Amino acid sequence: MLTEVEFALMEWCYWYNNARLHSRLDYQISAEYEAAYYSQNHHADRR
Repeated sequence: MLTEVEFALMEWCYWYNNARLHSRLDYQISAEYEAAYYSQNHHADRR
């Protein structure tokens, strides 16, 4: 039973972070927003 719950939770977390559009992130998925953030700020960290 616990394995089923863990699997369902993993699926939900994947959906939430990699498929769901977030209105607070300008309707992007979390993974895309994070990648864009780090690509824009990567050069600022090297100064």
